[in-house]
Amino acid sequence: MPYECFYTDVFVSDIEALDAAVREAAIKKIAQIRGNPSHFEFLNKAARLQKARIGAFRIIFRVDGSIIRFYRVGKRDIIYRELGRI
Repeated sequence: MPYECFYTDVFVSDIEALDAAVREAAIKKIAQIRGNPSHFEFLNKAARLQKARIGAFRIIFRVDGSIIRFYRVGKRDIIYRELGRI
Protein backbone atom coordinates (compact mmCIF):
# COMPACT_ATOMS: atom_id res chain seq x y z
CA MET A 1 0.00 0.00 0.00
CA PRO A 2 1.47 3.39 -0.91
CA TYR A 3 1.51 5.83 1.98
CA GLU A 4 1.23 9.59 1.90
CA CYS A 5 3.59 11.23 4.40
CA PHE A 6 3.18 14.40 6.42
CA TYR A 7 5.96 15.95 8.49
CA THR A 8 5.25 18.32 11.36
CA ASP A 9 7.18 21.58 11.53
CA VAL A 10 8.87 20.28 14.69
CA PHE A 11 9.94 17.10 12.85
CA VAL A 12 11.46 19.14 10.04
CA SER A 13 13.33 21.31 12.59
CA ASP A 14 14.48 18.20 14.43
CA ILE A 15 15.87 16.57 11.29
CA GLU A 16 17.63 19.75 10.19
CA ALA A 17 19.33 19.94 13.61
CA LEU A 18 20.82 16.41 13.38
CA ASP A 19 24.43 15.94 12.38
CA ALA A 20 24.94 14.70 8.82
CA ALA A 21 25.52 11.02 9.65
CA VAL A 22 22.43 10.74 11.87
CA ARG A 23 20.36 12.73 9.37
CA GLU A 24 21.33 10.30 6.59
CA ALA A 25 20.44 7.32 8.80
CA ALA A 26 17.10 8.97 9.67
CA ILE A 27 16.28 9.48 5.98
CA LYS A 28 17.01 5.79 5.32
CA LYS A 29 14.83 4.80 8.28
CA ILE A 30 11.98 7.01 6.99
CA ALA A 31 12.14 5.08 3.70
CA GLN A 32 11.86 1.81 5.65
CA ILE A 33 8.89 3.17 7.61
CA ARG A 34 7.17 4.19 4.36
CA GLY A 35 7.72 0.68 3.01
CA ASN A 36 6.29 -1.20 5.99
CA PRO A 37 5.15 0.90 8.95
CA SER A 38 3.52 -2.09 10.68
CA HIS A 39 7.00 -3.56 11.22
CA PHE A 40 7.78 -0.93 13.86
CA GLU A 41 6.99 -1.17 17.54
CA PHE A 42 4.25 0.82 19.24
CA LEU A 43 5.39 3.44 21.70
CA ASN A 44 1.85 4.09 22.91
CA LYS A 45 -0.97 1.92 21.56
CA ALA A 46 -3.70 4.18 22.93
CA ALA A 47 -2.29 7.16 21.01
CA ARG A 48 -1.27 4.84 18.12
CA LEU A 49 2.25 6.29 18.21
CA GLN A 50 5.04 4.13 16.84
CA LYS A 51 8.80 4.40 17.14
CA ALA A 52 11.71 3.58 14.91
CA ARG A 53 15.19 3.19 16.35
CA ILE A 54 18.40 4.70 15.00
CA GLY A 55 20.95 3.88 17.70
CA ALA A 56 20.28 6.35 20.54
CA PHE A 57 17.81 8.29 18.38
CA ARG A 58 14.10 7.69 17.78
CA ILE A 59 11.62 8.64 15.10
CA ILE A 60 8.07 9.02 16.41
CA PHE A 61 5.24 8.58 13.92
CA ARG A 62 1.62 7.54 13.56
CA VAL A 63 -0.20 5.68 10.80
CA ASP A 64 -3.77 6.72 9.96
CA GLY A 65 -4.98 4.52 7.11
CA SER A 66 -2.80 5.41 4.15
CA ILE A 67 -1.23 8.44 5.87
CA ILE A 68 1.95 8.44 7.95
CA ARG A 69 2.45 11.47 10.19
CA PHE A 70 5.98 12.07 11.45
CA TYR A 71 6.07 13.95 14.75
CA ARG A 72 9.58 13.93 16.24
CA VAL A 73 13.12 12.71 15.69
CA GLY A 74 15.91 13.07 18.21
CA LYS A 75 17.82 11.56 21.09
CA ARG A 76 15.82 8.90 22.86
CA ASP A 77 15.89 10.44 26.35
CA ILE A 78 14.83 13.89 25.14
CA ILE A 79 12.05 12.60 22.89
CA TYR A 80 10.60 10.32 25.57
CA ARG A 81 10.80 13.04 28.22
CA GLU A 82 8.96 15.46 25.96
CA LEU A 83 6.33 12.81 25.25
CA GLY A 84 5.84 12.26 28.97
CA ARG A 85 7.20 8.70 29.10
CA ILE A 86 10.03 9.38 31.55
